[in-house]
Amino acid sequence: IVFKLFSNKRKIDEAKEPVDRTEIPVSVKVTKAEKKALDINVHYPATTKPYEDAKVYSQSSGIIDKLNIELGNTVSEGQTLGKLDTRLLEINLKDAEIALEKASDDYERAKDLYENEAGVKVDMLNAKTSYDKALNQVKLIGQQIENAQIIAPIKGIISSHTVKGGEFINPGTPIASINNVFLLKATVYVIQETVYQLELGQKAIITTP
Repeated sequence: IVFKLFSNKRKIDEAKEPVDRTEIPVSVKVTKAEKKALDINVHYPATTKPYEDAKVYSQSSGIIDKLNIELGNTVSEGQTLGKLDTRLLEINLKDAEIALEKASDDYERAKDLYENEAGVKVDMLNAKTSYDKALNQVKLIGQQIENAQIIAPIKGIISSHTVKGGEFINPGTPIASINNVFLLKATVYVIQETVYQLELGQKAIITTP
């Protein structure tokens, strides 16, 4: 047993002896070193959001007479989506137009008398004031009727709506939401070591399943 162990140790020691391979030829490939841009691809998760979104409001209070809003519908900026009940305003507008016509006749009559030295200046000025007030009243009611229109503020898709036709609403009550998903914004958070290597205008590739 002792002899066998001694023999094995001698073989192991011989196997550990270094072999001189300096004279043995080895095939290698040589490439000239040069400076180039280092191509590194880094992957980060991104959160996409609509390019813009907005809520639809009414500028006036009243009962919704017409409302053409359906989920998923595509709307254009400035498109009329509905309107409030303006029947009472339209009656008031007719009365205001009649008053304006009378005030205009009174002013023209007073002006003609004054220019022909048959009337006093104060009468003409009072008639002019009455005419201006009647004109402003017509413009005011006309603007109120125009404000009764429910208009889409941006181009996009109807993503939600909270009211229905026949309901009473006040100014500032959200009627619907519009999202412009034809363009998307992607938000990406990168680590500190990478952010200093980024440049404005650098191209990024965005993929999604």
